[in-house]
Amino acid sequence: MVERFCTASQTNPKNFQRDSFRDLLCGLSLRWRPGKGRGPNLATIRRWDPDQMLSKILDPNREVAPNFVFYTVGTKYGRTLGGLIAEEGVASLTLKRAERVTEAVLHHDVAQLSCSGLSLMPEGLESAFTADQLAALIAFLLLPP
Repeated sequence: MVERFCTASQTNPKNFQRDSFRDLLCGLSLRWRPGKGRGPNLATIRRWDPDQMLSKILDPNREVAPNFVFYTVGTKYGRTLGGLIAEEGVASLTLKRAERVTEAVLHHDVAQLSCSGLSLMPEGLESAFTADQLAALIAFLLLPP
């Protein structure tokens, strides 16, 4: 499968259709514009090479930074919430979810808190792209700002 997508380093980023991927990038928690995303700022990935980027897309759970791990919270009232722990204070924790929603949960309402160890980036993301589209997206994301 990796061979199918290995053209990333030879792709011209001008082939990338920014608008056609905007919703997908936002849905994947990537920070398209400053302050708008839930995941890592795309500027931090520009030091990677195309093969590193491809590896992280094909196997998003191989290496997950602790601040981008998915948590599940079960409340005493039977609700189940999931997302990143954006803040944790003395009285509550705040989850960020993929729908750009944040929700605070009081610690005394938490019945169960579990860490999945998984990234918010979904597995199988590459299936949404042709090899050329994925290569163009990688090349675009690695362009200097």
